[in-house]
Amino acid sequence: MPYDNSQLQQFKNCPESYRLKYRYEKDAVTGLWLGLSKPDATKDDHHKDFGSAVHAGLRQFYLKDSWSGIEAAFDHEYPSQLDASDKAKTPENGKSLLKRYIKRYETQDASWEIIDVEVRQEFEIYPGVIFTVKIDLIIRQQGNIYFIDHKTTKMDSGIDTGYWIQFEPNSQITGYTAFCMERYGSCSGGIINALGLGFRSKPELFDPEDSTKGWMIYDAQELKYSKFHGKDMMYGSGFKCDLQRNVFSRNQAQIDAWKEDTLRWIDKMKQEEYAFESGKTTLPPSVPGHARTPISQWTKNEGNCRFCNYKEICINVGDEQTVEAMYVKGNPLEYLEQ
Repeated sequence: MPYDNSQLQQFKNCPESYRLKYRYEKDAVTGLWLGLSKPDATKDDHHKDFGSAVHAGLRQFYLKDSWSGIEAAFDHEYPSQLDASDKAKTPENGKSLLKRYIKRYETQDASWEIIDVEVRQEFEIYPGVIFTVKIDLIIRQQGNIYFIDHKTTKMDSGIDTGYWIQFEPNSQITGYTAFCMERYGSCSGGIINALGLGFRSKPELFDPEDSTKGWMIYDAQELKYSKFHGKDMMYGSGFKCDLQRNVFSRNQAQIDAWKEDTLRWIDKMKQEEYAFESGKTTLPPSVPGHARTPISQWTKNEGNCRFCNYKEICINVGDEQTVEAMYVKGNPLEYLEQ
């Protein structure tokens, strides 16, 4: 079974949630692992679906498709509103976001040599250990190789400096860099392509010359003089977006450290799997003379239960009726195959 960043993050958050999502049971026919998921699209899912639709539109843009092809790709992934309370993530706003993106970057990106779009590839980080990457775009610019990672993100007033902190350090960025260096011989870095969006019912006042606002634009905006600020200020309301990019690079020492850390986490996964399947643990009983009870689950991190999709299973201690009533079994790696 190949590993990827999504699996590692799931395991780091909670080993038991990783088991339920990726290794619940083996298919009797294929012998492949099945995982649990909730069957219906909920309000929580619409963020993912909206992001997938924007990614689909950007894919067609970089494949040199027409606007009708870009629009059709978005509509296929997000044909209707999934959460009426989220005024930012509507089909109309999604396509408006794509139009603004094209207006912002079409000329600038014309200098890019597109090497590959939506790369799904496995590579060996250690003998016998296979890691999978799923990269949105790989380009060559002025002889340098870069990977592009599209990120749709909710924002209040704009994409600020705090947004970029999450990418330094960041295991996904380092893993993608390692892959590009192995496949292409070099990698000058990764470009985080941030598409921020939000909705403002009441007008927001901001300085149009404020560089931290990036390329923010509202559906409705008006420039007028503010006595308080003593200068022209922008008043904006309705759907808004902010488009910004930042480059992050890694050196060989950082890549080597990522590989070592990844191997250790994979080893922890294997230890959990061994304990679960064998009913044994390599650790001694916590109380001398007291044997451990049979192991029926992986280690749980109950500090992360609040928004977990498997919360009901843990509350009911793995009750099969809860599983049958609320979850379906399927291929947990389908997202890598799409």
